[in-house]
Amino acid sequence: GCGGEYTSSSGMIRHPLSGGNYQNNENCIWIIRGSEPINITFVSFDIESGYDYLYVRDGTSSGSNSLGRFSGDGEPDAVQITTNAAYLLFTSDGSVTRTGFEITWAPSAVSITDPPTTQPPTTQPPTTQLPTNQSTTTQPQGCGGEYTSSNGMIRHPLSGGNYQNNEICIWIIRASEPINITFVSFNTESGFDHFYVRDGANSGSNLLGRFSGDGEPDAIQTTTNAAYMLFTSDRSINKSGFEITWEPYVR
Repeated sequence: GCGGEYTSSSGMIRHPLSGGNYQNNENCIWIIRGSEPINITFVSFDIESGYDYLYVRDGTSSGSNSLGRFSGDGEPDAVQITTNAAYLLFTSDGSVTRTGFEITWAPSAVSITDPPTTQPPTTQPPTTQLPTNQSTTTQPQGCGGEYTSSNGMIRHPLSGGNYQNNEICIWIIRASEPINITFVSFNTESGFDHFYVRDGANSGSNLLGRFSGDGEPDAIQTTTNAAYMLFTSDRSINKSGFEITWEPYVR
């Protein structure tokens, strides 16, 4: 339940995902692939000093240039990636665990925003087309991405505040088994801004729900090993968005 690959201009990694302490003898690898150099920010950091480590490398492999080895309690300074990718390795020894860490990443020259929140599903089937009052077909900076991971988190917008008008954001999760998607928070303009979840990796996959409004919907289980998520906002009124987590679905 640790590690994964992320193809996204911005995002978040929290370890462990659901709170508590990480485990002994962990060896977790995350690979981030962006379309440009990224800035990695430490939101929180607490691991056993001198024994448990987070390594950050400037590239996609264990042989890429090292940008830092971090251990102890307290957030390190931000790390600048010069390539379009980062390789992160976390290791823990056989005793003593801590609360772990949370990082975010964004394009080096651009600040990012949080992901939208969610609302219970409606019976009306969604469409991937924009509402008629939307005027753009461009996915905004720092919105959407592809995740190859058994568990993870998506928050939109990422850094707080409200999402933007005229957004079209697509996230695709590819796992090794069906997943359970949990809504941690959800707040979008009711009836106008929508979050769609589909059971598969594309816009034609079976619809599991269309969510809008304020309040966390019930958890969603996929039957395939993938989820396709689309968020659209119209040209007026925005809210604080949403946060979701996913993990393997235990039947």
